[in-house]
Amino acid sequence: MKQIDILLSVFNGEKHLVELLNSLLEQTYSNLRVLIRDDSSTDNSLSIINKYISDFPDIFQLFSDSFKNIGTAKSFMCLLKQTDSNYVMFCDQDDIWKNNKVEITFDKMKTTEKVYPSLPILIHTDLELVNSELESINSSFWKYQNINPNRTKLNQVIVQNIVTGCTMMINEPLINIAYAAPDEIVMHDWWLTLIASTFGEIDYITENTIYYRQHELNQIGAKRYGEGKFIRPFNRLKNRKVENNYIKKQVMAFKQRYEDDMPLEKKEIIDKFLEINNYGLIQKRCAYFINGYKKNGIVRNVADIISPI
Repeated sequence: MKQIDILLSVFNGEKHLVELLNSLLEQTYSNLRVLIRDDSSTDNSLSIINKYISDFPDIFQLFSDSFKNIGTAKSFMCLLKQTDSNYVMFCDQDDIWKNNKVEITFDKMKTTEKVYPSLPILIHTDLELVNSELESINSSFWKYQNINPNRTKLNQVIVQNIVTGCTMMINEPLINIAYAAPDEIVMHDWWLTLIASTFGEIDYITENTIYYRQHELNQIGAKRYGEGKFIRPFNRLKNRKVENNYIKKQVMAFKQRYEDDMPLEKKEIIDKFLEINNYGLIQKRCAYFINGYKKNGIVRNVADIISPI
């Protein structure tokens, strides 16, 4: 039975951390190691972690470094450097894993690896969205957010990430080319999605494998797609300008890191996106759509058309 590493970055997660760690212990797949990094928590998170390490030393390990508080994305990438396993999953501090999550994700990974041997592979799943009391909001995060998991072409994932990090499993070929990430990455899951789309394969499971908490403190909130029809997205145009600037920086960093290794057709997609960013507003918008740099859903794309970037 292959060992699978689960990477967990924690920051002030004491409220839900015990529930999460217990759900990892209840997994039907038993050969697990949980690598934990505390991102300078000021609550009791570290005490909770140390208690589980004391009780289950073969499962839980704490990684220490001198970086202190570096944020979610960098913290996860630091953990990725520490793994020596062939398969890695990622874990958020405030969720609960369904007990077959690892098993069914790994089954899908093995099936996909048979089709694409030696390629970098990313497997992800749907989620069940719940409130802070674990009451179901929607059994499908993808439907709630109008996300199509088949939209994995590079020109699509450049502008919108469709993978939720806490559902991912990646294999050794992907680990080996991903562990060193630049400062410009927006989030670790988006960066890994870009790599998988460029060099390998992205596959998914429609079953939800996790209770994904929606509350005021979690890192990435989930608003119902189209809520407020066209008003809410357009009220966020300034935020979209900032978001698009981050996307551009991430793509530039991606090109710099992988340009010499990526297939020609992928390089052309990257180069075209960066070229379009130098166009005037109207020409830029038209070129985005002509070249397929589109997000999921009409509302997101219309909001992008009129955003002031």
